[in-house]
Amino acid sequence: MTKYGSPNSTRIESFHRHWLANILRMETNGFEGIDLYDDYFGIELKCKLLHKGYQTGIAAADHQFTSYPQQNTGKELFWAFLYYKLSKPIKETLDNPDSYLTERKVYFQPWPFVQQFPPNITKLETWRYIRRKTVLSQEYERIIIENNEFYFPRGCSLIQRLKPENLSEISQIPF
Repeated sequence: MTKYGSPNSTRIESFHRHWLANILRMETNGFEGIDLYDDYFGIELKCKLLHKGYQTGIAAADHQFTSYPQQNTGKELFWAFLYYKLSKPIKETLDNPDSYLTERKVYFQPWPFVQQFPPNITKLETWRYIRRKTVLSQEYERIIIENNEFYFPRGCSLIQRLKPENLSEISQIPF
């Protein structure tokens, strides 16, 4: 791998997962099962470092698409595609990733969104490759919080989590 991509990327993904859980006031599920959840919602987070020469597609394991709805009955499920840029290589940012983030954008899509991408069978796993261009081409409502951009599909119930008028106590405001 190059100096911008390494096994350390899972540490960065964990950093993003905990950050988003805090913003949305949800729990994290570690590496097994859906990434973020509460009584009403489940979110599978996929992160992608944007860097010159890097692929921008995101791989999602097909078993996630098929099994997570069965494991999370009664919850509204979403995909969160998080694209970010760093001012330094990943391995140099692990102590304090926030200090090196130059851009972070999260695009939410309802669970069936991934169905449009065909399964690709490999030796060990079946994957669906989500094209960034397709993610960005959807219609969204944008919210900006501390230089982070959140994009929700029009009419998405999850957006209510981030609208200040829906937060009753100052402690609920995630910024």
